[in-house]
Amino acid sequence: MQDRLNLFDYLMLTLVLVVAASSRFGYLYFAVNEAKTAPVWQVQGDPPHYPLPADTTVRGHEKPGGPNEVDNLVHNLRENSQFSSRAPFAAEEEPTAHVAPGYSWLFSQVARLDTDADALMRWIQAGLGTLTACFYYLFARRGFGSRRVALLTGLFTALHPFWILNTAELNDGVLATFALAFVLAIGTRGSQEGGLITSVLFGLGLAGLVLIRAALLPFSIIALIWYLMSCHKQRLGSLAALVAVLFYCIPLATWIARDFQAFGEPVPVVSSAFLHVWIGNNPEATGGDMSDAMKDSLSAERKQELLEEKNQAKRYNMLGQDVLEEIRAHKQNTCTRRIQSLLKFLLGEGWSGDNPTMGRKVETGQDATAASDLVNDCAETALQGSWLFMMLFGFLGWRWSLGWRQHCRLAALATIWLPLPYILSHAGPLSGPRLPLDGVLLAFAAMAVAGSALNMPKPPLGSGEKKKK
Repeated sequence: MQDRLNLFDYLMLTLVLVVAASSRFGYLYFAVNEAKTAPVWQVQGDPPHYPLPADTTVRGHEKPGGPNEVDNLVHNLRENSQFSSRAPFAAEEEPTAHVAPGYSWLFSQVARLDTDADALMRWIQAGLGTLTACFYYLFARRGFGSRRVALLTGLFTALHPFWILNTAELNDGVLATFALAFVLAIGTRGSQEGGLITSVLFGLGLAGLVLIRAALLPFSIIALIWYLMSCHKQRLGSLAALVAVLFYCIPLATWIARDFQAFGEPVPVVSSAFLHVWIGNNPEATGGDMSDAMKDSLSAERKQELLEEKNQAKRYNMLGQDVLEEIRAHKQNTCTRRIQSLLKFLLGEGWSGDNPTMGRKVETGQDATAASDLVNDCAETALQGSWLFMMLFGFLGWRWSLGWRQHCRLAALATIWLPLPYILSHAGPLSGPRLPLDGVLLAFAAMAVAGSALNMPKPPLGSGEKKKK
């Protein structure tokens, strides 16, 4: 059992909160026109645009090319209370489950308020990003048993350029990152001290993580198994384990029941698993997101079959046969694509162009300010520098953290299982798929910096060293 937090811990936690809030709220206020306009820099990118009327107005804003996927989902949830949109290979709008519902549902609730929903959502994301840094402080404090490692973790996550820039993007990156931080902090606490309320929060946190980003389903299952194994050491451990399972399964079962009602067959959260596997395993696959060239690689007959199939789950399952045929016919290319997916998960799809970058500068039409000019001048340098620091020191810190493996094992599981679905299928535009994992890597980097600059904290007995007789 770790020592409890004291006044000094709370003072350092307050410092982390102030730094994280200042960086995010200040960025929105000074560089994004008080959160009223689209950001100049993106690190996740806009959701896909599908053929929709170009003059459609979404929440009072004209958008180039018409509304994107999130806009479409939010509009239908707000106006019709239906989770429906124009999905890939669909002839028209339909009840859908090709994306996880969490972010769109939250955005639709914000959009019901009589205010600028886009601006309010950005302010909410700034608050969630601030709490994310606090949760990483709490995770590191318990996981590594060191106040200096916890403080460095909190400060690193508070000032992480990728997360600060992502605050202004209307996509699921901030919410998914927050959910993972919450799961790590609560799960690590529960594995050490137990508690029924902690188990309830851990189960709900894992379920929420999956409903925000379905690609994290494998990690959630492994994390739940790990938590159940750790419960046997705690008082009322069996009851705590049962509670965690129930509160994990109930939210997911509710959404799966909705999918069964819509498609007539069980769907594991999203219907698009085979679609994403196909995007990463087709003759034109590059390891990145879907392109027009990938669609053109399908025969005219296959395209027509997909358009005519009204059941979304069955439509995407049809692509599974194409994936098997491609893997059998081109085994070497399949391995090459997995490497491409890994590189684009780590570096972002923008790194593979003629002018490699980790962010994307977009024209928003907003008036330039001194703050936005500063962001333009420093953004790419800050992104590349922070990535290099995170990767180098993160690997070193992971190696040094083996003495704490029993206490920070949830972070080690996240390092393995979060990237796996993207490596087997495909990464997305820019660094979006990797954003939730950055906090884990920064926690390991904090361990490396603390061990390099100061004396290495001594591992707790029983976690990496043999107890002396």
